Amino acid sequence: MRAALFALALAMPALLCACAAPVRTVAIPEPTSTRTITWVMASNPNEPCSELIPTKGLWAKQGCADFRDKDNCVIYAKPPSDEADRQSMFRLGHEVLHCFAGNFH
Repeated sequence: MRAALFALALAMPALLCACAAPVRTVAIPEPTSTRTITWVMASNPNEPCSELIPTKGLWAKQGCADFRDKDNCVIYAKPPSDEADRQSMFRLGHEVLHCFAGNFH
């Protein structure tokens, strides 16, 4: 009985992971790819982002990227409050990745 419980305990993480959706990876374009990126420092990025991405969600959109033009990309996001504002820096980098990798989530 103990051995069966031990085996079940060891198998549980694998069983739980099997239910999760697989993580998709996106091939990032070659470094020779170039795009012009415009950053619109929006005080309320939810407004332009909701027009660009008309989906209903539980939370306000904190940033988005319009990457439909192959040569230009427009990012709508709040500017960081200071150099220690890591969340805003991460969000800005996330939107830059959309400019090069498209819709990866």
